[in-house]
Amino acid sequence: MFDKDFKVRQQSSVLMYQLIKELENDVIKLQPKYITIEMKQNIISSLFILRHDTVERVATAASQIWKNIIENQPKTLKAIINVLIDLAINIIQSPHSELQEMGLGCMRGLAEKFGEKIVNEAIDVLESYLEKAQEDAQTVGICKAFLNMASASSDKLIHEIKHRFVQIIDKLIAHPNEKVRALIC
Repeated sequence: MFDKDFKVRQQSSVLMYQLIKELENDVIKLQPKYITIEMKQNIISSLFILRHDTVERVATAASQIWKNIIENQPKTLKAIINVLIDLAINIIQSPHSELQEMGLGCMRGLAEKFGEKIVNEAIDVLESYLEKAQEDAQTVGICKAFLNMASASSDKLIHEIKHRFVQIIDKLIAHPNEKVRALIC
């Protein structure tokens, strides 16, 4: 679903929707019968990320599918936030700029549309990823995700979470990687 070719991404989302329908909406049930919970979370997370594709046709198709299968967006996002952010961070680290922008757009979308309902949980997940990051590319991707969420947050939300951001950024000011320092300064 995250191929560098947008046509493959678009067709993958359509095929995923057809699969969901063939499985009798098993993906959207609380306890899926035919797939695992992890697979369900991956599918739903992937569709949410594809909603932020830079190619409008892909984003539109994924948005329509998302709307058709998801009733309570905040509740669903809270349930999949760990998987969603994991996928988004991996996409942000992609060598393809189109995919990177899609992952960053997803992070902005979380802040813009869902605000404090989701952002605090997303920060928790990102902060834990930052602590576990072993490569500079991972740290750079996580910093980009933080910055994109912050840039898309409302003034009220920024005011509420500024102390958490400052704590996170303080740890990175003296990071040995120049890209990390450049991102946060």
